[in-house]
Amino acid sequence: MKKKLAAMTCVFACVLALGLTACGQSATTSNSSNATNTNNTASNTAANTASIANPLVESTHQGVLDATGMDLPEIDGATYSYINMSGESPIAQATFTKGSTEYCYRMQSASGTTATDISGVYQTWTATDENAQISSLPAKTYFAAEASLVTWFDVVPGINYSLSAIPGVEIFDLVNTAQSYYTPAQGDA
Repeated sequence: MKKKLAAMTCVFACVLALGLTACGQSATTSNSSNATNTNNTASNTAANTASIANPLVESTHQGVLDATGMDLPEIDGATYSYINMSGESPIAQATFTKGSTEYCYRMQSASGTTATDISGVYQTWTATDENAQISSLPAKTYFAAEASLVTWFDVVPGINYSLSAIPGVEIFDLVNTAQSYYTPAQGDA
C-alpha cells in the first residue's frame, strides 16, 4: 500500500512535470530568453508540485501513539506509520508479514455510532458477512482471492478498526488474527 501510494505520487509528479515542460517547449519562440523563461517556469511549477507532502508518515510504535493517540498492538517485525487525513483524525497503522501474506492493522479515532471502512482496500468482494465478532464487538468481513478484510467499531471510545490481508486468507483465520491483536481501549470494562 505504501509502495503504491508513493509510486502513484511519483507518477503524478512526473506526468505533470513532463506535461508542463512539453507545454513550455511548444510555447517557445526563436527568442532564446523567452524559451529560457518558459522552461524555468515549467521547472519551478514541477518542483512545487513534487513537494506536496506525503500523508503517510513512517514512525515507531511510540511515535504513532504520540501523533494519533491510537495504541496499536506491538507486533514483532511490524512497520509503524500513520496517515494524516484532511479534516479527520489521522489513521494509525501497523503493517507486517506472516508467511506470504501482508497484513495491515489500522485504527482511527471517530465520532458517531457506526463503523467506517478505513482499510484503504478496494476490491470487488466475492463474499461478505455482517455477523462476525471481534471480542464482543460486531464486525463485518469481506473476502476476495486478492484480499480479505475485517472491520469493527468500538463505540465507547469511538475507534474504527480494520485488519486486511493481501492476498486473501480464510475469514476464520483473519478474524482470529484480528482477535489476537485487539485490546479494548477502555480495558475490560
